Amino acid sequence: MAIAVLTFLILGLALTGFAYVTNQQRAFDAELRVRLGATANMKAVQLGAWRHARAAAAEVLAADIRLIRVVQRVLLGRASSEDREQAIGWLKSVRAQYLYGNIILTDSHGEVRLSVGPLFGAPEHYRELTEKVNQAGSLLFNDIHVEKDRIQPHMGLNIALTTAAGEQIGALLLAIDPRDYLYPLMHDWPGSGRTGELLLVRRDGDSVLYLNDTRLRPGVAVAMRRSLALTDLPEVRAVQGATDRLDGMDYRGEAVIAAARPVPDSNWIVVAKVDRKEAFAPQNRNTIQLLALLVALLLCSAAVVMLLIRRHTERIFREKYEAELARQALVGRYDFLTRYANDAILLSDHGLFQRRDARHAASGVEAARSRRRICAAVGDHPGNQGPGVRNREPAEGWQRVSDGDQRSSDRGGRSSLLSEHYPRHYRA
Repeated sequence: MAIAVLTFLILGLALTGFAYVTNQQRAFDAELRVRLGATANMKAVQLGAWRHARAAAAEVLAADIRLIRVVQRVLLGRASSEDREQAIGWLKSVRAQYLYGNIILTDSHGEVRLSVGPLFGAPEHYRELTEKVNQAGSLLFNDIHVEKDRIQPHMGLNIALTTAAGEQIGALLLAIDPRDYLYPLMHDWPGSGRTGELLLVRRDGDSVLYLNDTRLRPGVAVAMRRSLALTDLPEVRAVQGATDRLDGMDYRGEAVIAAARPVPDSNWIVVAKVDRKEAFAPQNRNTIQLLALLVALLLCSAAVVMLLIRRHTERIFREKYEAELARQALVGRYDFLTRYANDAILLSDHGLFQRRDARHAASGVEAARSRRRICAAVGDHPGNQGPGVRNREPAEGWQRVSDGDQRSSDRGGRSSLLSEHYPRHYRA
């Protein structure tokens, strides 16, 4: 019974451990995906707020320019050298405060009238931007890009400038260097581990364009693309509308788990990903420790079961041994009685009495009786002595046998010997 109970205990322990490990893995996986989704969503919200703040600042700056006559004179080509110095000083303070890469003022024809900071493009580039802004008549957001013969990516906020009367006098071109705020924001992920990274991507034709420098492969901003046919890439599925459970192979060919969130009011998408091997390493360590503990418990339980089985087996063999010793003792007694009993033995077998030779002494009794009958027949008996026959006393041995026979007759009324079968009861 104890062995059966311990066996069921071991099975229950194994099943419980397996169920616990499975539930822990599922819970860990769900928690990890929630964290990835929350991280991607947080960064998407931050980027959306940042874009909105940048657009609002550009509109405020454009409104200020309408009120500053010195800047208007610069755009109309009527400014003196002193006016230019004042305008440049004001633009430098605005650039430092809002962290612009550069600030450029162009006239209505796209000619650069005033600039602060390094130029990210050729003069033709600024003429094109001025023409687009004048046609749009409102704020124009220029996505992260790299101009020809340039290696530095940048983005722009461009807005048309008008007088108080509504006359177009030029454009305000604000360049934003993503290294100042955008890229550090994408790299800021506490608890990302060794392989966790945030990707900023967008769809560009039939490919996915990576807009930021990745943490694990720097220098690929606006330079690395992946075809939309690579559906195993989390980034590809992200630009196609998927947001959660973006498991697959990343641009390095490593198995990852990922989540994605779109940036509000833009075509940007934030992808948070981490290598599967690193993500599940803590859970795998916990699982190994738990399995080791479970195996230890199972081994201990098995040792207890084996000990109980051994004790049970020893008890059974001990009982068999003792029974065999008792049987051999009984057989020894029986052999002793059959070999050394001086009298005939009466045995009962199912109520039937049978005569058999029990031993040589019993055979001697029958032989004495036979000799006695023969002597009586030939007249050699002491009571039947005839002429010519020597008168002699019975032999001492004869007398003992006769006395023994008489005692046997007195005891049982008849003489019987061992039966053919193993006797159930015996009586001397």
